[in-house]
Amino acid sequence: MLKSTARTLAALLLMSALNAGLAPLAQAESLRIGGTGAGLGTMRLLAKAFTRKHQATVIEVVSSLGSGGGIKALAAGSIDLAVSSRDLKDAERAQGMQTRAYGRTALVFATPTDNSVNSVTSIELAAIFSGAQSAWSNGTLVRPILRPKTETDTTLAEEHISGLREALAKARSRPAVPLYFTDQETADALERIPGSVGTMSLSVIQSEKRRLKALTLDGHTATPQSIADGSYPIVKTLYFVFPAKPSQICKVFLDFVYSAEGRAILENAGHQVLPTVSG
Repeated sequence: MLKSTARTLAALLLMSALNAGLAPLAQAESLRIGGTGAGLGTMRLLAKAFTRKHQATVIEVVSSLGSGGGIKALAAGSIDLAVSSRDLKDAERAQGMQTRAYGRTALVFATPTDNSVNSVTSIELAAIFSGAQSAWSNGTLVRPILRPKTETDTTLAEEHISGLREALAKARSRPAVPLYFTDQETADALERIPGSVGTMSLSVIQSEKRRLKALTLDGHTATPQSIADGSYPIVKTLYFVFPAKPSQICKVFLDFVYSAEGRAILENAGHQVLPTVSG
């Protein structure tokens, strides 16, 4: 009786997939995804849409490991697919891993949505983090938030904003300025602390529906369009990292990401979607 019920369920799933025009997976499979916090909210949205089509599949998106942590977890076989805000290093590539860029998102300076300030300049940011400016233009106390010195968001911001490297060094010397390690911890703090400001990926704000807003930077608003045309100045590329011989479920999931539905999810989550890449 149990075997008959299982065969009937399998047949129904197969028929459902064929009716939807999908290439069904040979059997129920699972996929574990982890890595940079900048990509986790988007992966959860993609996973939800994917499993609606492949109902026997289980996709787990683990808590933030960071780019390097995700790559190490993939190499160790602890996850099946990593998301990274950087390309592979030569030593990592030598281990048989490969990458595929899936989108570009803006690195923004975020503040709580209830802060009436909507824009900031590079000069103001340097003054805020150095301690020279202690209040927003509306009189609210400014409360800067730090990320680790070697974190991708920190290095990108320092490269593009004059004087920010020196300002961040001064901020690190002030015990009252808090430091957070992951994107999700940082987003939680930004939502919780009135008048706060810190770096954040646009993809996190939009995919996780955070109570944060991206401040217009030097007159430039972060959108998928301004990322694509180059008018928004600070952009990060996000990558999938996977084994030289990925599993069948991994390959099917990647194909879904580059489908019309997957690409629409990426754009709605604050990405400039990159061209489809085969292989």
